[in-house]
Amino acid sequence: MFLYVSIIKKAWSYRSSYLCRNESEEIQQIVDRISSKLCKTGYSVSSLQDIVGINAHLEKLESLLQIGINGVLMVGIWGIGGVGKTTIARAIFDTLSYRFKAACFLADVKENAKRNQLHSLQNILLSELLRKKDDYVNNKLDGKCMIPTRLCSMKVLIVLDDVDHSDHLEYLEGDLRWFGNGSRVVITTRNRQLIENDDAVYEVSTLPDDEAMLLFNQHAFKKKFPDVRCKTFSLEVVVMMG
Repeated sequence: MFLYVSIIKKAWSYRSSYLCRNESEEIQQIVDRISSKLCKTGYSVSSLQDIVGINAHLEKLESLLQIGINGVLMVGIWGIGGVGKTTIARAIFDTLSYRFKAACFLADVKENAKRNQLHSLQNILLSELLRKKDDYVNNKLDGKCMIPTRLCSMKVLIVLDDVDHSDHLEYLEGDLRWFGNGSRVVITTRNRQLIENDDAVYEVSTLPDDEAMLLFNQHAFKKKFPDVRCKTFSLEVVVMMG
């Protein structure tokens, strides 16, 4: 898949010097569309097909993220523990990250912030987005200054997973003006109050019975549809778990 995209881009790069501006822009748009379709198709078929209900989540999230629209947007994925917020965030990250200059998925922010100081997470964020591992800052205040200085002109995708305190947002995401035009920030949280009124919210609810049954069967029996003798048992477990 990526070989095809690479060949197309090289061909466009070679010919662009001989084409007028309008033709070059048109070819670039074609390259972007083909790349998008190839990447999305490859990921959906290979990695997402076994995640129950994931395609519906991705479609709704992509709509909220408005990829391709100018400006910097944040979307909060909100719901109770265990409903799949992190799985959904990881899926949207892996699906869309190639469309940004750089991307970073900061996992388990709550626990990592407890074990380490916030400036350690700031260093991870900067290292991932600048593609150079380093100890950029020694305290969170320096990090709050450096992040916008280094990233204000970059189109980035950032996911902050399991945020549970306003400090996490203040020192890792701060003001959306920290990031370049077209950037997107996604957070997952159980605390609705951490999502600003102007930001989009995607609420993740519990699975409907049919999808819950499918998920249980995949994990319990390693297949979508259990033997007839196990079907009643599966239904009882799903109903019991709510």
